[in-house]
Amino acid sequence: FIQYLKEYIKKILLSKRVHFIRHKKTKYKSNIFLGTKINPSILALSKISNKQNLNYDICYSSPMKRTLQTARILIKKELIKINKNLTEINYGEYEGLSFDEVKLKDPKFSNLLSRNKDPKFPNGENTKDVLNRINKFINFLILSESNNKLILVVTHNVCMRCLIGSFLGIKINDWYKIKIPYFTKFEIIVYESQVLLNISRTKIKNILKNIYG
Repeated sequence: FIQYLKEYIKKILLSKRVHFIRHKKTKYKSNIFLGTKINPSILALSKISNKQNLNYDICYSSPMKRTLQTARILIKKELIKINKNLTEINYGEYEGLSFDEVKLKDPKFSNLLSRNKDPKFPNGENTKDVLNRINKFINFLILSESNNKLILVVTHNVCMRCLIGSFLGIKINDWYKIKIPYFTKFEIIVYESQVLLNISRTKIKNILKNIYG
């Protein structure tokens, strides 16, 4: 059994490691719906660097400016590939508005949001739509070439919530409570056809504190 365990651990360590990172902070406040129509830069671009100095083999990034700029902090520009499945949720007609503004504009829609019914934003998406995109990307990682062992993925808040919420089996109605600070990193390991979440209990506790207290 011990030998089997050693071999299993060895295979895991040689598998693909994928680091999902939320982009750096922008000038926009967190209380507005910031999705795909507004395309701001990150703050303090010249003052940040890759302190961990990890040698990523490749990076997949959302096409938004804030994710591409974050990616370039961590990896050479020529190693960055755009993947549209990593784009933030499309807030449609309510992009740039706060919840209170949407409440005045569309009471029926805001009521559905308040009751966690996951309505689709007018001319936009809902959480399930984003989850479908993230699942497509995960399947792509499973089926993609195995030469790249350390992969960087730079994406957005709702995408990260879908990733964590689905992996941890949290009810989709509670995903909006998952706290994903800017530049937060989560690792998954792609082993054969399995995808394993590699995250410390401390980090899980911090991101789920609004759900479980």
